[in-house]
Amino acid sequence: MSASPSIFQHLLADILLRPIQKFLRKFLPIEIESPKAGSAPLLLIKFIFFKCGGVAIGNCLSHKIGDGCTTSTVINNWAATARGSGKTSENIPEYNAASIFPPDDFLKPYMDVIGTNYITKRFVFDASNIAALRTKVASASVPKPTRVEAVTALIWKCTIAASRSIRGFPNLSLTVHSMNLRKMVMQTLPDGCAGILLGTIIANEGKGDRIARPSTRDGKGMEALVSLSKEDMALFEHDKVLLAFAAANPSVLPTTNQRPGLLSDL
Repeated sequence: MSASPSIFQHLLADILLRPIQKFLRKFLPIEIESPKAGSAPLLLIKFIFFKCGGVAIGNCLSHKIGDGCTTSTVINNWAATARGSGKTSENIPEYNAASIFPPDDFLKPYMDVIGTNYITKRFVFDASNIAALRTKVASASVPKPTRVEAVTALIWKCTIAASRSIRGFPNLSLTVHSMNLRKMVMQTLPDGCAGILLGTIIANEGKGDRIARPSTRDGKGMEALVSLSKEDMALFEHDKVLLAFAAANPSVLPTTNQRPGLLSDL
């Protein structure tokens, strides 16, 4: 493990009021596309100290030893230990996944570069909008779509619409879902089972676009980090069909009284 400190001359609240994806990448100890992830320490930690006294922690865990669920387990147990409560998470990391699912070379330890012309933006779907969306997209073939299916279908539809508007024809597209297999095997595995326990589902319908869909803070909504070319994003982020169900980069904090100009130099 390698750790490094960094000091930012901004307030943590300013970052949370306006979470700019390009700026948030500065909180990571290494670029996520860096091939150094294949030879660097398996776990990198970066501590960010704000002038208000707030602290943020950025981490990068190599896919050589774990997936997103492994990272969550490690961080949650670390936080429990740091609080000094004497209690740790029920899902203590168990490094035994390799004996169940032997490592494979299909997953690189770093993310492929998607190009310099791409931009990432955040869209948030709250629980009520997801419920409305699921009702809207339900069909005879899929009478009860999951929230992931509903949100993915909407984003996919809007990205195809943006591409078609610019190029005059729809591009061949492909969607790939990475799934946590811990609850899907015959012998259910605990979340603390550390390693790479991912499966993929592929559907045909582009290009190098990326979508990440973590849950919101309350566990009921979803956040989508969408990476598109700048041209496609210019249309996608203003799509009325999308914005009927999603909020574009809302504040992470309960209040929305942001003071103007605080992050103008970011």
